[in-house]
Amino acid sequence: MRKAFIYIFSILVALEFSAFFMPKILKDEIVFLDDKALNRSTLKKFEKIYDFNLGWRESRTREDVNWLSEVYFFGDSFTYGDEVEYNESFPYFYEKLSSVKTSNLGVRGYGLDQSLLRYKNNLSRLQGKKVVITIITNSLGRSLSVYRKFVQPKTKFVLTKPRFLKEYNDDSYTIFQNPIKDVGKIKNVTKSKYVMGLVKYDYWGTLYPPVKKEFPFSRYYINETLVKLVKQRLLSGYSGELRDMAQVYSKEEAVELLEFLLKEFKKTASVNNNELVFVYIPKKNELSLKDEKYLPLSVFKNICRREKMKCVDFFKGSSEVKLDKNDYAKNGHLNKNGNKKVAQYLLEYI
Repeated sequence: MRKAFIYIFSILVALEFSAFFMPKILKDEIVFLDDKALNRSTLKKFEKIYDFNLGWRESRTREDVNWLSEVYFFGDSFTYGDEVEYNESFPYFYEKLSSVKTSNLGVRGYGLDQSLLRYKNNLSRLQGKKVVITIITNSLGRSLSVYRKFVQPKTKFVLTKPRFLKEYNDDSYTIFQNPIKDVGKIKNVTKSKYVMGLVKYDYWGTLYPPVKKEFPFSRYYINETLVKLVKQRLLSGYSGELRDMAQVYSKEEAVELLEFLLKEFKKTASVNNNELVFVYIPKKNELSLKDEKYLPLSVFKNICRREKMKCVDFFKGSSEVKLDKNDYAKNGHLNKNGNKKVAQYLLEYI
């Protein structure tokens, strides 16, 4: 009897010990909610960049926005010029090469939906101007999300954003407003109950529901999602960093949203008399993917053709400009040379 007890106890301890490390193994795939850890987080820096209408803004701009410019660039960190100085970003190079005044409105971490909302928020200032919308594969995946950590679990970025949601039995979309209603409510993201309440509005949160980090940790073994992800890691070396942003282009919900966003840009540009250009830039790990054989690019270009929109991409076989791995910085953004290549090619289209 005693031996049996020791045997069972040893098994339980082993399970508990192994489960304790599961959050470290799956830190790229699952948000593990820890109220104690969250409460220690410093939220002041997020208060400085909080924006109800857009989710967040840059704490510092690449330069003060000149609303007298002729060309305005919208997008995420690729547009902003992450990992390079302002005078090494492609909007800056475009200005120098074209001698046309430009403004860089890129914000790191933005989805295509946030770029659309920022564009719409400044229509009176942009009337009759040229507008360039930069897209990367991640742009659509981000647009399906409400809470940043559901998109990128290991990030320390904890802000929420608005999202376009499709009405049931209807083709129209409505805005689900930013869950954080004012800057004083940012502290809500330190509460696991509040974060759990965001799951139903978030594509990624629904696909990979967050798990509360608490004792007994062995209960993780009855969570089907966790067990499946552990098996993928052990058997195939699967890595879910930043999720698989390409797979969403096979989902009807995502493709419909992409089409809606692109059409909304087109409609708004027509009313506001803007010349509109979309620019799709590949990530470093997409350089070997050729032209329209890559699903995200194929979906994007099909919509562009159908809607007769001006779209440019830098994938292999699509452009005369050959981006290679030497055109990217350490963390995956374009470096000075890559940005210069993009700017030079855009001269033909803008």
